[in-house]
Amino acid sequence: MKKLRIDFLFAAALMLGGGLAVAGNALTTDPNVFNAAPEGEPADWQPIGDRQISCDNNPNRECTGLQVGSTVSVIDYGKSTAQ
Repeated sequence: MKKLRIDFLFAAALMLGGGLAVAGNALTTDPNVFNAAPEGEPADWQPIGDRQISCDNNPNRECTGLQVGSTVSVIDYGKSTAQ
């Protein structure tokens, strides 16, 4: 019984550690969309692809984000400039 308890605790710790690693990795994911809308317009999220995106210092303008399905999580703010 003692051996079974140790194995269970080890497996639980391993699963918890793996889950935390996956969650931590999700928070550091690079953006995959940028806001292509003109200044002052609602966000128009477009794929970044091979473009280089720079964000100016405009804290009110959504610039880059991570899109998963139809949901976009804003990663950086500023004016988007596709190059």
